[in-house]
Amino acid sequence: MELRDVKLRRYQREGSPGLVLCADIRGGERIAVVGMSGEERCSFVDALLRFYELDTGHILIDGVDLSTLPLHTLRSIICVIPSELVLFEGTLRYNLDPYNEYSDTAVWEALTHCPSTQLLRCLDKEGLEARVESRGGNFTTWERQIICWGRAILRQSKIVVVDMTSQTFHQQRTNPPLPSSNHFTVLQEALPSSTIITLINNNNNNNNINNINLESFNRVMVVQEGKVVEFDTSANLTKDPSSVLWSLLFAARTKPTMAPV
Repeated sequence: MELRDVKLRRYQREGSPGLVLCADIRGGERIAVVGMSGEERCSFVDALLRFYELDTGHILIDGVDLSTLPLHTLRSIICVIPSELVLFEGTLRYNLDPYNEYSDTAVWEALTHCPSTQLLRCLDKEGLEARVESRGGNFTTWERQIICWGRAILRQSKIVVVDMTSQTFHQQRTNPPLPSSNHFTVLQEALPSSTIITLINNNNNNNNINNINLESFNRVMVVQEGKVVEFDTSANLTKDPSSVLWSLLFAARTKPTMAPV
């Protein structure tokens, strides 16, 4: 994926320079993105899915400009696992395959790559026709996350964007049905040739950046004041005390911990 002088200003506060991205991401890479504000992450995801057009620049996948693709085609090759894991009212199958493009066998095969498949099977005797309440209210956060993983695996999405939040990290730490059940291992094993971009929320209210093994990624993209300031392996960046990533990690590790109430 190529980001050529991409400029995004949607959701930006007045006076903000917006998000300006220039980077080449190789097919099959696992990329961590740190430093984006919440508004910048929303802008980036919405631009990829073309909920609105870019202010300037181009996003290319395999040399094809995303602006030239039909929306259905575009959104079939890019899957976003959002920070707010919301499901649609309907059936479990509808949430996994909304356009009814795959067989039941294929849907269950996708779910077998995810942890707690047996738990999902037991939720309702109706199986894939199990009812999903508004916003997925009858499923736990962990189960909603599994369904989102299953959707990406079923589509064999070429690009998967995961927006990680404090809630998601908390769920992975406290509710892991398997020792390795996090999106890194699940998606990497099920989608070995796909590009996986993880947006890590590292604002002042959490230290998610220290809850994650940056060595799991091929490279780390560091965004500061809306621009890419570093894009290299975590090994190279973390051994350099002058790097922005080193500063972010040090600040998160030395931040005082609030006493329990």
